[in-house]
Amino acid sequence: MKLYAYGEDGMTLWALCHKLDVILSAVNDSSDPEGCLVFYRPSFGRASNQGSFGEPDFVMCSQRAVYLGESKWHFSSWAKRSDGLRGFDLRPYALRQATLKFYISEWLKQRPSSWQAFVGNLQSAPPAGHVPPKDDTRLADTLESVLTLMADHFGDQREVEVHDLLLYIYDDLTPDADWWVQPATWKRAIVCCSEVSVGRGARHDSRWRRLIELPRAASGRGEQK
Repeated sequence: MKLYAYGEDGMTLWALCHKLDVILSAVNDSSDPEGCLVFYRPSFGRASNQGSFGEPDFVMCSQRAVYLGESKWHFSSWAKRSDGLRGFDLRPYALRQATLKFYISEWLKQRPSSWQAFVGNLQSAPPAGHVPPKDDTRLADTLESVLTLMADHFGDQREVEVHDLLLYIYDDLTPDADWWVQPATWKRAIVCCSEVSVGRGARHDSRWRRLIELPRAASGRGEQK
């Protein structure tokens, strides 16, 4: 079977399955990729529902930290500063990132038995503009499941570092040397996908470069079995 994926979502899935070692190295994390816990596009609801705060492209838990990931690729819309340099303005994701950081931190401290118990024992207020979802909602169930798996992953640890991470994926178009990210506190990882891009050789144009062929098997260290 041949499996093709289109654009940013497919490239993100491929990078998480086959280039996790590259991503970890980029953020100076020496954790073993095989021991990581990764959530691909976990959805925390639409803005119209109580407690909803959006969907990160991925959440990666190493042995030492959590990374809340946003992915961009070579066809993403770039912003341009007054000095002409291109980059990505990620400030619109501020509430989503802050809310998820809040839940991770509070859940690891409490280690609650249920969402209802968790909300009832909160010792600090959520980020401004956010209200925790009600106990009997799908969003509460999703958060409880994700946070419980994280707590299991970190064992007895009650505190972990949580970082914002931009994953930039490109084919053979080398990214600008001085590209920027706002806020500057975001960590960055760059992954080249030319080895799986359908736009190789005679098919080297923008139409084909939007497709990648997913390898059949995935290993945590970027190797194909």
